[in-house]
Amino acid sequence: MQGTPRMPWFWPGRQSAGYTPERFDETQRAFQAALNMRYTFLPFMYSLAHVAHRHFRPIGHPASFAFPVECADPASQRCADAQRTYMVGSVLLPSDLGLAHTNTLVDTPTGKLPSQENSSTAILPGATSWFRWNTTVVLSGGQMVKETLALDEMSLFVCAGSILPLQAGGPIQHSAQAGGTLELQVYGGGDGSFEMVEDDGISLEYEANPGSATRTTMWRWDHAAKTLTWSVQGGATLSSPNLYTSVVPVLFDDGAAAWLRAAIQTLGERGGKVVFALSKHPPPPPPPAVQRNILCRAMWG
Repeated sequence: MQGTPRMPWFWPGRQSAGYTPERFDETQRAFQAALNMRYTFLPFMYSLAHVAHRHFRPIGHPASFAFPVECADPASQRCADAQRTYMVGSVLLPSDLGLAHTNTLVDTPTGKLPSQENSSTAILPGATSWFRWNTTVVLSGGQMVKETLALDEMSLFVCAGSILPLQAGGPIQHSAQAGGTLELQVYGGGDGSFEMVEDDGISLEYEANPGSATRTTMWRWDHAAKTLTWSVQGGATLSSPNLYTSVVPVLFDDGAAAWLRAAIQTLGERGGKVVFALSKHPPPPPPPAVQRNILCRAMWG
């Protein structure tokens, strides 16, 4: 279940007997965390689906696809690691989750179970540096990160120079609740861009009239100038309650003590610009749910 939020598909239906929160009470919090993560990433994943449709770029792929330099020597261990490391949209690297890896049992509501349920392993490509998602913690590439996670924890790494459009305003339960305010996470360490695509969410009109039935927002990050800009195209006939009407940019800068949150911006027919000013005082912690680098781009190349 924890693996599926990072896949192009997501199917936690009731027909999945034995794997739903209704059956196992002790895993409800873990299921909720996985569901919330999936729907937080809805604008990101939805855009990747459009990019796959438009430009035939895969949503999920090996790290060697995003970083071909890792296989400069096809016979090397570095290449082998990159070929078996899974990435999403060329910017996200979720850790591999293992099964229980200890024989130590503790009492639970359903009997004695292992005290730690998940082992986690991530091999970070050496071509760039990596952020822990939703933090300013930066790890250098070219290393293996092994962790033991609680049942409701998931380990996710973001390539430096990435832009992630996320659902803001707390967790949602289905795609019809999407829209409103967008949280745009920018990860420093390099320039980046992201092509965000929206449609009505229910029809195939985007195929017949892609220019007017979809709205495309191109986000660009200039790391040296600490400047986020965006431009908007299309959407002339698009009318949907699922459209994003405002955006809150958040910067996770390389080496910063804390994240920086810009003022809310209107997201409409025109583009915009936000310049982040470095603060001497760290901001308060974010609300829930919300240098050597090769650029990470969640677009067509």
